[in-house]
Amino acid sequence: MRVNCQGKWRIITVLALFAISATLLISTSVLTRAEPTQPSELGSGPACLTSVTASTSGRAWIFTSPDFVSTPEQTEGSIQIFACTRQAGMTSIDNPTAEVVAKFTYPSPGGSQYMMKFTCVLPSQMGFNGVEVLKSVFGSTSTNIPGITMPETLAYISVIGNATITKDGAIIAENQPAIVMVTSAIHDSSQRLLTQADPSRREIQLVVPGAKAANSKEVEGFPSGSFYIYWPSASLNMNNVGGVVQQNEVMPPPTVVTTPATIARGPVIPMKLHIILTDNGIVNPMREADAGLYDITLTNKSSTPRGLYMTGTDICCTEFNRYSKVLKRNQSQSFRFYFAAGKVEFKDMLKCVHRARTCAVAKFGKHTSSMVFK
Repeated sequence: MRVNCQGKWRIITVLALFAISATLLISTSVLTRAEPTQPSELGSGPACLTSVTASTSGRAWIFTSPDFVSTPEQTEGSIQIFACTRQAGMTSIDNPTAEVVAKFTYPSPGGSQYMMKFTCVLPSQMGFNGVEVLKSVFGSTSTNIPGITMPETLAYISVIGNATITKDGAIIAENQPAIVMVTSAIHDSSQRLLTQADPSRREIQLVVPGAKAANSKEVEGFPSGSFYIYWPSASLNMNNVGGVVQQNEVMPPPTVVTTPATIARGPVIPMKLHIILTDNGIVNPMREADAGLYDITLTNKSSTPRGLYMTGTDICCTEFNRYSKVLKRNQSQSFRFYFAAGKVEFKDMLKCVHRARTCAVAKFGKHTSSMVFK
């Protein structure tokens, strides 16, 4: 069944990722649409207070046998993860948000170019979340991959949802269940499983179970219709993340790595964007830019008070509308915002009567602009 991710969704059937019996069972969820979220004001809306960003690129290892235990093949690729786990004014997110994009070659070298992009994240249901942080997985926990005895390890971030997969630019799978985790290392330099996790290193695990998932199909181009990839290193940035780790041994706190990946879609530190409002238009230095987290400075250089309105598609395919303050001449406002891939439209705003984190009454000017994030 095709799952539409537009709007804010509420799950009405349980999606079980890993059953306690260690049988991987992912059912395509039946979702129903709730009312869309209220648009929020730039800088004063529900900012993402707790977030995790991870990325890596280069060499990876892919398992394609039915039980993921054959000798892996080397591949090349990249993966970028952004997850928001707590917004302002909320102790948790009822519908967690995340963006995951992975690119790799199979077989390598000289094979097809695959891209996997999460299109929908599992909403919260019965204490289970599509986005989890600092969670113990594998080993004696209920989170396992059948056929493999993996050592218990810490998942700094895990994301569960449905993905679209392309092969050489053509879509070959939609609404495909997928799991991605950033964990302490569980493989040695020869791609063999360790008996005990190594907390001094990190890996990114990506599992696409194919027909092992209920109501799902095999993925074209892979011997078993499924695949498991791990990258042996990862950059990780955990913003205001904390909590008790349920694990037998105390793991050291994650190291914040701020070195951008060379191939991944965006760096793990905020990029800068300066937008200027003038009497003649909206001035922004770029028409195209990388998707990712931005520190934005808005300055009004026009002769009259002006603000900024912007609209586009947020992470997990939700339309957003954001309103800044109406700034006096030479006044500036700074805020942080995550731009997912897609086009964002800007419009100048002459008046805004703020109410419930939106503009109850708004008057717009004649100037417009846009940016495309990739």
